[in-house]
This record gives sequence, C-alpha cells and structure tokens, in this order.
Amino acid sequence: MAYNKQQRVSNTNNEKPSAGYGLLNTYFNYAVNSDLTLLAGITNLLDKSYQDHSRVKGSDVALGERLPGMGRNAYAKVTWQF
Repeated sequence: MAYNKQQRVSNTNNEKPSAGYGLLNTYFNYAVNSDLTLLAGITNLLDKSYQDHSRVKGSDVALGERLPGMGRNAYAKVTWQF
C-alpha cells in the first residue's frame, strides 16, 4: 500500500503537511477442505514508522498533532463452516 503526501492542510487547525509512505503487507489463505479455511498475515512487514494525516474529529489528539501508525502486526484466523 502506498500513500501520497498530504499538502492541502488546514491553517485554522495548525495542521502541517505530511510525507507520503509505503507499507508492505502479506497474507496467505489456505482451504484445507470445503469446511475449513486458514488465513494468516502480517501488516507493516518492514515495521515502517509513519503518521497518518487523518485525525478523528472530537478525539483526544490535539490540533496539529498526529498519532504514530501501527507497527508490525501479525494475525491468524480459522474459519470452520458447519
């Protein structure tokens, strides 16, 4: 996933432009049979440091500040249909 830099910012909210960044995510999906599926993946595989430009209205994050993005994250999922 790649995100472009953000130059159009609000002067009223004291926002600063943000740099673009890219994240590498990977996953695999394996159907054991018609009833059982396994899924696993890693987001932000290279553990890239980044800050999202967005901030949620009414949040505890001060105007002009941004939270760091999530670091590397691994997940697994098992789906069983019966």
